Amino acid sequence: MVRAGGEVRLGGPRPRAVLALLVLEAGRVVPAGRLVEEVWRGSPPPGAAKTLRSYISRLRALLTPDAALVARGGGYVLGLDLDLVDAVRFEQLVGTGQAVLSGGEAAAAAGRFRQALGLWRGRALADVCEVEPLTREAARLEELRLAAVEGRIEADIAVGLHAGSPKTGRSGSSPTTAPRSIPKIFPAE
Repeated sequence: MVRAGGEVRLGGPRPRAVLALLVLEAGRVVPAGRLVEEVWRGSPPPGAAKTLRSYISRLRALLTPDAALVARGGGYVLGLDLDLVDAVRFEQLVGTGQAVLSGGEAAAAAGRFRQALGLWRGRALADVCEVEPLTREAARLEELRLAAVEGRIEADIAVGLHAGSPKTGRSGSSPTTAPRSIPKIFPAE
């Protein structure tokens, strides 16, 4: 987590997993029992509920004033501005890029895809993906990242920003020859 340009230390993988699970369900009650089961992967130790309350207390202190973490109905609700979450902004930008590209505005689409990919900082949820719901979310985000890359390439081609294009300044490339800096993906026939 980053705040005002500095990294906020959340603690070990379990408190980070608790926060990630709460962010995925932002605005909705996440039952404490579910958090315990997910974070300890179905084998919680005897003091897990107390440990969870300790994690929640520490997270509350770290998240203030950007977010509110409150107890409600046997669980916890994280209230925050979703525009502060890179994954949410990434998904919005990719969706906008896809819509704009479908509307024939390739240059604008390429810009949205570039913005989205600029938010990407390595594998999503890498330090907490041993928790099953977070593993699924990381896989979903990776698929979306690949769609953004494909969309950006498609938009670049549509506006002429591809190998051999006068706009790129490259010469000597043909549609069947990959630029030297990009390995060939498909075997030659």
